[in-house]
Amino acid sequence: MTKHFGPIPRPARTLQPTWTVEPVQDGERQVTLRRTGDVALVSLVYHGVAGADPDRMTEDAIADILTNKPSGRLYKALVDKGLASEVSGNVYPMAEPGVIMLSAKVSAGVAPEKVRDIMIRIVEGLAGSKVTKEEVERWRAGWMKDFDLGLTETARTGVLLSEYAAMGDWRLLFLARDRVKTVASLDVERVARAYLKQSNRTLGLFLPDKAPDRAPLAQTPDVTAMMKGYKGSAVVAEGEAFLATIENVEKRTTRTDLAGGFKLALLPKKTKGGSVRLVLTMRFGSEQDLKSKTTAAAVLPNMLMRGTKKHSFQQIRDLLDQLRAEADFGSGYSSPGMANVSQMRVKTTRENLPAVLDLLTEILREPAFARSELESLRKEMLARLEEQLQDPRAKGQVVLMQKLFPFAKDDVRYVPSVQESIERLRKVQAPELARIHKALWGMSAAQLALVGDFDPAEVKAQIEKNLGSWKSPKAYRRIALTYRANSPADETINTPDKEMAFVITGSTLPLRDDDPAYPALNMLNYMLGGSPTSRLFDRLRQKEGLSYGAGSRIFAHPIDVSGHFLAWAICAPQNLDKSLAAMQEEIRKMVKDGVGEKELADAKKSYAKNWESRIADDDFVSGELAQGLFLGRTFAYWRDLNDKIQKLTAAEINAAAQKFIKPDGLVLVRAGDLAKRK
Repeated sequence: MTKHFGPIPRPARTLQPTWTVEPVQDGERQVTLRRTGDVALVSLVYHGVAGADPDRMTEDAIADILTNKPSGRLYKALVDKGLASEVSGNVYPMAEPGVIMLSAKVSAGVAPEKVRDIMIRIVEGLAGSKVTKEEVERWRAGWMKDFDLGLTETARTGVLLSEYAAMGDWRLLFLARDRVKTVASLDVERVARAYLKQSNRTLGLFLPDKAPDRAPLAQTPDVTAMMKGYKGSAVVAEGEAFLATIENVEKRTTRTDLAGGFKLALLPKKTKGGSVRLVLTMRFGSEQDLKSKTTAAAVLPNMLMRGTKKHSFQQIRDLLDQLRAEADFGSGYSSPGMANVSQMRVKTTRENLPAVLDLLTEILREPAFARSELESLRKEMLARLEEQLQDPRAKGQVVLMQKLFPFAKDDVRYVPSVQESIERLRKVQAPELARIHKALWGMSAAQLALVGDFDPAEVKAQIEKNLGSWKSPKAYRRIALTYRANSPADETINTPDKEMAFVITGSTLPLRDDDPAYPALNMLNYMLGGSPTSRLFDRLRQKEGLSYGAGSRIFAHPIDVSGHFLAWAICAPQNLDKSLAAMQEEIRKMVKDGVGEKELADAKKSYAKNWESRIADDDFVSGELAQGLFLGRTFAYWRDLNDKIQKLTAAEINAAAQKFIKPDGLVLVRAGDLAKRK
């Protein structure tokens, strides 16, 4: 042995640790198998401890006390009474937490359900019964006998040593022997209480069946034979070879101010399948108009699709399907200061666009606001909110935004908690929605952008006819969002029984998106957490395995000098503090040590590739055209920003980081199951 295997050096590598911990089972699971056979089988499986855990030997004692022949409790209750022909128990030695398995072979003529119920009662009642010293000593004597005899057999000794080596160290075999000597009745009851419970149970039933009713075995078709001679239907239009650049977007786009302040941007081009993208941004009312009505204003656009004076919700859905159209009507902006802004996005095709525009007009101008539909919508929205009541991510984000934007509760810019959102939603009534729509909605401050395959003259004429006369009863007044320096804070939120945790940090910034420092901050964020190769993602996910995902964001307001920075990570509860600490360390490192020219050069290339994808996306282009109509901007803004980004130096980024990002002034928020935190 030494001659042949001794010269082989011990591997220098270390095995990768398991990043993700299997979560605790949240409820009973059951699997039933029906096949031809003669003997029914009932099995109970419970998650337990790892092979190296001190309680592993106590689990072994539990299996013996329950299934030992002839003294085991299950043996006496089932085999002695003729209900089962055999009972067995196994505790598998594994490097990571394993399972306790207990099984019984059901005697002929006995209902498996009866055996199942007896097994569950005895097994899960073990913790509440009196485990005797005699039962433990009987197991101990048997285990020590097997141990001693096992070491007299070379092959068996080799298997035992390899099993324990797989658990981490061959010497665990002898540590297990030492632990067997100290197991007591109270240990058995304690471990049984911890693991032998309904929520941790997986029940398996094998039920013999002479003629099991199975689904047919599906065969893999011979695709080659199937497609031989096949001819498809009409060829879908491929569209033109439109090179997506800022220059080409601007050459094709026409912008028009329609009567009453309504603005229109049209970018016609031949697209695959004749697709068209439409974005309509509605701006209505003022801060005073929305006082105590922000929730109703947010619910209103969601109600538009749920019926008009001419069509029901279902009829609208059917019409959209027939017109090959998708429509998303909702409160598109949830940031503070956007309570009086909503956005609608529509996808359709050239041939269906006229009918879709007519239907859109009806939906916008003639909503029914039926009480029954409001109640249906309310139930859906409440269900989503109630799911967030103990959701670490939702709660963490709300707390951060409340700290960054500490407005009074009656301010339209206030960020409500999940519970407050639920309470507000319950108060919304259909007549209130109708009043807001009648008093504030109209096209006087709206922006509409279309990108895709359409005739610009025909579309413009139809839009003017359908919506040009719809004036807003009251003027739109933008809700300002002025900069307020946040105070540093450290918040911890307990979300019991959640396997996912969330950490987020951030601060407000005196920043507008035309600030000279914005290009540098934009690229700083891209390198920190805004790309798949960013520092945060690389460290927390790739290198240390602390997080399932991590990122960052820098937002700069286009009008007000008001921005914010935030960074976040999703992790397991036990990694809560490590994830936040690593995130803080990376932020401090970027501010203190800065970035290098090589890292910046790589990031610029990645950013440029990312931009090519964005501007080729008609959804992005249509959204930016609509936003540009409101701001009085063209895509020249993006050309200028991208040019500045490509000319940046590391020194400029480092200066911007030190000026705007203050690691000691961050709001820190951690949310997760604090019982699992350590």
